[in-house]
Amino acid sequence: MLIAPNNVEVASRLMDLGLFRVLQEEGVSVQQAPNIELTTTPLLPITKFGSTTEAEDLTNRIHYSLIESRQRSATIFHVIYETFSEMANNAAEHSMSKIEAYGLVLLDTLEEENRLVCGVADGGIGIQTSLLRNPLHEEYGHYEWSAMERATEELVSGTLDSYRGIGLYETVEKMRIPGRELIIHSGTGIISKGEKLTTRITSTRLFPGTMVYISIPA
Repeated sequence: MLIAPNNVEVASRLMDLGLFRVLQEEGVSVQQAPNIELTTTPLLPITKFGSTTEAEDLTNRIHYSLIESRQRSATIFHVIYETFSEMANNAAEHSMSKIEAYGLVLLDTLEEENRLVCGVADGGIGIQTSLLRNPLHEEYGHYEWSAMERATEELVSGTLDSYRGIGLYETVEKMRIPGRELIIHSGTGIISKGEKLTTRITSTRLFPGTMVYISIPA
């Protein structure tokens, strides 16, 4: 059984994101903290998907949620809508995840500024293993960090299709604008890219799959 945090703000936040609901759908017993009320409404709460069709359906839901929330900035539409579409389709098509994948889009209201947060995670084979399926990139696949760095370059893919490998590269390019952040966590490695494409590579605890996270000012 999962016991919700005693801190009401933390518990409310997790409930807002849909985490308790997802765990319950997967058969986990969740003891929720008392008197929890929703404080925000995510544009897309944590949602499970497994196919490219389901990924496209979620992308359409995000489109309508952005309209309803009056986030009509062309920049926001371009970055969030297209980036989520690319990340979700990659997870559905290439991750080989036995637990499928999960997506989230949230308008985060902070004291300093509002930010749009977008994330996709899967429990699949990870970037390193995926890249090694293509002999052209074998030399970069010996270390998790080098495989991850290589995967963010243009036309780099674990497939043999010379027209693939554009989506992640374009996602990284969109992060050139000040204030935007991209984090990729695959296996035991994390790559963070932000303004001027400065790169920070660190090792951390194992994440059994791949998670891509972006955050931009709303």
